[in-house]
Amino acid sequence: MTDRSWRLAILVITGIALGLGLGLSTLAQGRLAFACALLLTLLAAGVFIRVLGARTGLVSVLIVTCFIDRFTYRMGSFDIRSEQIAALVGLAAVGYWLIVHRNWKILRPNLSEALLGVWLAIGLVSSLTAAPDPSRSLKGVALLAISSLGLLLPRRQLDLIVDTKHLDEVVEVFLIAFAAEATYGIGAFLAHVFGSDVSLSTNVASEHMNAFGTLWEPNVFGAFCAAGAVAWAWLGPRYFRFTWLGIALCLGGMIVSFTRAAWVAAFVVLVLGALVGPLRRRASLRQLGLGVAGTALIVLVVAGAEHSANYYVAGSGTAGTATTPASRGLLALLENSVDVIGRLDQVKIMWPDFKAHPVLGGGVASYGARHPIAGQPEQHIANLELSVLNDTGALGLLVFAAFAVAIGCRAWRNRGDPIVAGLGVTALMIAITNTATETTELMITWVTIGVLVAAIDDVARTKARHAEG
Repeated sequence: MTDRSWRLAILVITGIALGLGLGLSTLAQGRLAFACALLLTLLAAGVFIRVLGARTGLVSVLIVTCFIDRFTYRMGSFDIRSEQIAALVGLAAVGYWLIVHRNWKILRPNLSEALLGVWLAIGLVSSLTAAPDPSRSLKGVALLAISSLGLLLPRRQLDLIVDTKHLDEVVEVFLIAFAAEATYGIGAFLAHVFGSDVSLSTNVASEHMNAFGTLWEPNVFGAFCAAGAVAWAWLGPRYFRFTWLGIALCLGGMIVSFTRAAWVAAFVVLVLGALVGPLRRRASLRQLGLGVAGTALIVLVVAGAEHSANYYVAGSGTAGTATTPASRGLLALLENSVDVIGRLDQVKIMWPDFKAHPVLGGGVASYGARHPIAGQPEQHIANLELSVLNDTGALGLLVFAAFAVAIGCRAWRNRGDPIVAGLGVTALMIAITNTATETTELMITWVTIGVLVAAIDDVARTKARHAEG
């Protein structure tokens, strides 16, 4: 094996061990569970730093922990995730480098970061003035601020790096994390044939068991597997010989999540890429074709598992949605419209709330407080745009849209760089799937954008060096 292969093998083993350890840590209670998670995250960070160096290693361990956000650990009145620990470690490192190198310019926000700050400020004001439960909403604002570190940290951690190979190492870790997450999700789904229900949850509308891997829910898992397939299609040939395998695994993970929005988004983006994008090149098209063929094989295996075992949990659905044997099967899952209707119903439910607070919104995470289930504020809006409108009003939606446009414009201007193009279309995939699952409170969405912004900054630094030379 080459040195590169050994390094990647060590990182994969470390990531798997971290995921297993974090899962087992949830069996402990209270502070002991948090202490285990803290220790495991710090040990993993140490390994990544030893293999990749401090800056690249910290970005990479943040990426890996973001793919293991299913596990939470109680610390007082807060639920802590490993990704938040990794982010705070990265923030401390940036503070140290600021003092040592006195590179104060990296504190200066770019346009997208400034707009993000304005949006968070609007959320803070609306939470203090309009939220029915201000303490709950303020926790929501704090969670959004911490999660946004995923956007803010990568470009600052990589700011002093002048060798593009470090960014290449980060992208390699990203691709491997996508494939590993998808592989685990597929394995967990197929393991149900032998009676396991680990990493599976039941859709309340269809009563069907769907895979969520180590991510928060099947919709998030499906969205990021779809994004991973696109990332492998665009970026995989740059780093790996068997790109088709990464594509097939990610598309397979997307299939076992049964996230229909991700299915549609992946199909549209991959087809458009093959017709008008970089995938037109013969080698990429060949890898994409092989990946689709591999996915077809996974679909056949999944269909066989569905035939061999019962993937339905009777009585788990909402009132009036219980499925009968005649209405079960993969085709019935595709035709089930309850999820779609439920999302449309949320528009009708939140509209009176929006009219009461049209400018600044009703406060972050206020939807569940206003519309609880069984007396508990468990509901959330499963659509990014609607959630932003509900929480921060028309002004917040306008600012958030400007934030997204600012990033999109920078990526478009630098689309000639293959890494920016690949990460840009990956972020686009996540933006599309957020119409069906809202992930701003999870750091993985922000990290994807953060690595994209870091790649754009790397292009800008390269252009500046060439101009000076």
